[in-house]
Amino acid sequence: MARRRRWGQGNVIPPSTSGGTYAIRYHDKAGKRVFESGFTSEPLARQALEARRTDIARQRVGLPADSSRLPTLATLGDAWADRRAQTTRNGAKERANWRTHVRPALNNLHGQDVDVAWVRSYVEGKRATLSGATVRSHVRLLSMLLQDCAERPRETGVTVNTCVGLPRSVRAQIRPTHDPKTTPYIEKLADVERLAAALHEPVRTAFAVGVLAGLRTGEIRALHWDRVNLDRRQLIVSKAVGSDGKIGPTKNTETRVLPMAPELLAVLRARKLATGGKGLVIPSAYLGRRCGPKRIAARTIRSQTLNAAVRAALQGLGLERDGLDFYRATRHTYASHYTLGGGSLDHLSALLGHASAEVTLRYAHLRPQALAEADVARIHVDLVSPRGAVAVLNGQRTGRKTRRSEKSVSRKHNTT
Repeated sequence: MARRRRWGQGNVIPPSTSGGTYAIRYHDKAGKRVFESGFTSEPLARQALEARRTDIARQRVGLPADSSRLPTLATLGDAWADRRAQTTRNGAKERANWRTHVRPALNNLHGQDVDVAWVRSYVEGKRATLSGATVRSHVRLLSMLLQDCAERPRETGVTVNTCVGLPRSVRAQIRPTHDPKTTPYIEKLADVERLAAALHEPVRTAFAVGVLAGLRTGEIRALHWDRVNLDRRQLIVSKAVGSDGKIGPTKNTETRVLPMAPELLAVLRARKLATGGKGLVIPSAYLGRRCGPKRIAARTIRSQTLNAAVRAALQGLGLERDGLDFYRATRHTYASHYTLGGGSLDHLSALLGHASAEVTLRYAHLRPQALAEADVARIHVDLVSPRGAVAVLNGQRTGRKTRRSEKSVSRKHNTT
């Protein structure tokens, strides 16, 4: 007589059709029946069933799940970084930071080995040689990796993102030290006109697009005439030049349609008549760096060319300031004057293409506060003529003494 299988041990279910996949069925720690499918062969299904049974047995006695059968975070991170490099604009830079800093620190750790204490030790070790903003980007990379792995706990063994909700002591070490209130911009609109007149083409057009539409430098460099609709007065921003010099998606990989100001419309219309309106709106200013007799033009204008031209013009006009470059003279100037004019921060966030409204709040200190007259606290004291103020105070004190004396006189009269 065949021995009966014990309750709760689980079993392997063969495919119902030819070429199908195997499945396993077992009971978890709480006694709930669990069904999993998608195993290509019977040995893989039995191996997965034994792994589930081992994990359940370890949980019953209070031990963590066996992670030796799962891939390490370094292995998972390599595949994740390669996918990011192909799908995001800064993916190549993120992959370089991953391979240089985060991956060597993880070594052979698994998902459950990375706790708050490990993150704290990593931050403290990196802060000895790197800035808080740089270490913050490393923690952000680790957080995105853990979040990606937590969405596939069966394959990765990661169930929680440790980098979410770090203690205040850890967050204080990776807090950016940059103060947005000290970021320079062109404060007077008359100086904006003077600066535009001092620039040469095509830098002048690039400056006009940045200061009148608020585009990023990479978005200006990748702007194509096909994305400029002069009839509808719209700019379609969908591409940007990354740190590797290649044209790819925007920073947040989203396309935004921006209205075109009349001043920018006049500039782009004149520029289109002069150049024919084909290719990039801001073409390369110089030939490429390739040596030999066949030097070809660069794909896009270099950001160093834009910065050098703006700084030279600022110096010639006597407007140079520390940190004032092409980006701050265009995008930050646009956002600052938009806020000073009473514009909504929510609308500004959409115009600038910020992924989070918290980034736009750096311009909140420029927002004019409209206070009603009733909201102003009034103290009826004349501080212009001190004698009058003293007289008012003396009169109040005299009035208090008079009332007290009247009360004392009435008491005496009642007693008599």
